[in-house]
Amino acid sequence: QDGQKRGFELRVRGDNAGFVAEDLPRGSYDLAILLRNFAGDLRTVRAINVHPDLDRAQRTVTVDLRDALHAYAIEVVGAGSVVDEAVRGVLVTRAAGADGNLGWQAFPVNKGRAAFVAPQGMLEAWFIPEGRGEVRATLRPGTTRMVTSTIHPVELELPGLRSLVGERTVRVSLVLLADTGLPPGIAGIDQNSGGNFRLERAAMAKSGGAWLGGDDRVRIPVTRNGRYQVVVRLHARNGRGGQESRAIGEIDVVVDGIRPTSLSIPIDTIELQKALDRMRGR
Repeated sequence: QDGQKRGFELRVRGDNAGFVAEDLPRGSYDLAILLRNFAGDLRTVRAINVHPDLDRAQRTVTVDLRDALHAYAIEVVGAGSVVDEAVRGVLVTRAAGADGNLGWQAFPVNKGRAAFVAPQGMLEAWFIPEGRGEVRATLRPGTTRMVTSTIHPVELELPGLRSLVGERTVRVSLVLLADTGLPPGIAGIDQNSGGNFRLERAAMAKSGGAWLGGDDRVRIPVTRNGRYQVVVRLHARNGRGGQESRAIGEIDVVVDGIRPTSLSIPIDTIELQKALDRMRGR
């Protein structure tokens, strides 16, 4: 009414869901039903008249959503077709909305399972598990079973890096140079909890990283074959001096081969020393 909006949470009772809108001023209202994690209105009912003389039956609005919602479930299975509860990751889907525009959604996968509802009867999907091979599938309502593949982390040696930086914390990252076909990041709303979340490029199969240990070696998990840029990020000591990042080269990675990609990459000590000096001067 008059452009003002009020929000209500639907409460589930058996096979139905509903809400009670109390203390609404007299007038005509439009009802829009929204589905968490999907853009646009799921269903709209216009010109609902509200005034105190209506009896209960006249004040009850019934909206049938049986043809507007589809239930999906994902199960990641391992040996013996048993759900692998060690699997975690993110399921990214794409589908056309009511306006015809393609939209992206993301759903967490925990203990090998995910369940959600969508207004579309078919979804393109990418499952990006932690430490395992990516799976692409076309989803239809009901349960879809997926099998992931074993992949190897990339093994890098950066000769002289630890002695150059001393005890300073160092993050080594691999950034995929090719387009993944996925967005660089995605925000969403958990359909179960209602909480907001955001996934950055590492969760979208675009990059991976690991902390440098006590020597010059590091093992970095990534999920796709391809050419990657190697980036070294130097962290300040005691939180002072900020951070400095330097790209030190490019490598070709195969994650699903018989053996892991294992390479030694020379570092540019002069350039990294300049970065260290900049941090000390802040």
